[in-house]
Amino acid sequence: MQLLDGAVRGVWFDHVEDVLHITSPDFHYTLTAWPHVVAREWDRFARGWSRVRRPLRVRLGRPPAFDMRRPEQLALDVFTPRRVFGARALATYRERIPPRIVDAVAAFPTFHGELLEFAAGGQACVDLLVGNPALVILMVTAWDFQGVSYVGVLDRAKQLVASGMRQRDVLQHVGITASDALPRLLRKVPAWSLDLMTAAALEDAVQSPDVVTRLHHLPVVTGAVLQVVGKPAVRWVSDRFLRELQALSLTEERHLEHWRSPSQRAVNELVTLMELWEEHGPEAAPRIDSVAGLGRQLGNFYVALGREDYLDGATGPLPDPPFPGTGDIEPITTREELLDESERQRHCVASYVFSIENRRRAVYRVLRPQRATLSLRYRDGTWEIEELRGTANAEVRHETSEAVRSWFTRAVEGPTTPPPACA
Repeated sequence: MQLLDGAVRGVWFDHVEDVLHITSPDFHYTLTAWPHVVAREWDRFARGWSRVRRPLRVRLGRPPAFDMRRPEQLALDVFTPRRVFGARALATYRERIPPRIVDAVAAFPTFHGELLEFAAGGQACVDLLVGNPALVILMVTAWDFQGVSYVGVLDRAKQLVASGMRQRDVLQHVGITASDALPRLLRKVPAWSLDLMTAAALEDAVQSPDVVTRLHHLPVVTGAVLQVVGKPAVRWVSDRFLRELQALSLTEERHLEHWRSPSQRAVNELVTLMELWEEHGPEAAPRIDSVAGLGRQLGNFYVALGREDYLDGATGPLPDPPFPGTGDIEPITTREELLDESERQRHCVASYVFSIENRRRAVYRVLRPQRATLSLRYRDGTWEIEELRGTANAEVRHETSEAVRSWFTRAVEGPTTPPPACA
């Protein structure tokens, strides 16, 4: 196997090693089989090839899949006495895991790699995964949101749970000041609602005593509710609005794509209203008492700005981007593309449409080294990088940040499309 030139690509499960291998030109992943689950990555973008512990982006539903650029052999079915290649390899790996563990992990929309390693910590870890999924998510994602070692967080979490420590004290060890009531509140959050975006919102929400108090009044805390209470706009909404949003989430089909759901549209409308108010609104913040009231207030704002066309979903071109794109970084040039980027990447970049039309912002889709969204901001006579975010506002990898900065440095040295003189 030649890692250095990326000549070997694909997926295979080695029956002798009991290890799943996944390769691409720039990465090589391994995931040892149950019950000794350990994920490792060999990264080409560091100083030479370096090995790190990092969760594998795997989904254990049916059929199992990877949350990553698909290796070339994934669609093939090849067998040897020692190895199974392609689509059968991931299915073979999944078959080694007890069904009850698969069911517990697959109940979550993502984080299957981290959760599988956590569940391998023993029966106490499995019981907590089933009984309080939100608490487990706070533990196993602390490495991502707090910037600490993944290995240290995951191994420590398994040790604490296996020792029989109280849930409140476990939370203290991951940096969350917890009352005796907080673990009970976390049990209200269903596993199916905990994705990249809502997990980050949960991390923020539990740090605010006022937010925790408001959540105690809800029988179920859904992902849409978490997104709202994790934003500054939570001060705008009433408890009635949160109850309506929760009810809307619970009536939605679970198979419906997250970004197409009515509850997610309501969250996006709230974010858009917040962005517009911060840029154009009066001093007094709006008060939102219902989901229907949110739609009316946003519509009124569009009318006040003279943009009634947005009431029915505006279409058409956006101003020319300040810098040309490449094969890896493409400018977003229409309103339809901007909305599509916001929905597919599950963030609020569509709310930037007015500042883009005023040539105060520009947005690009980043395709490689990983999928991300880049926004540029025009300040003090020059363009600068404002944000670079992955799906659901996740942090991007170091090599992605470096690739974008390298492109931007070269771009500013070439011709640009400046804002109009009135900007």
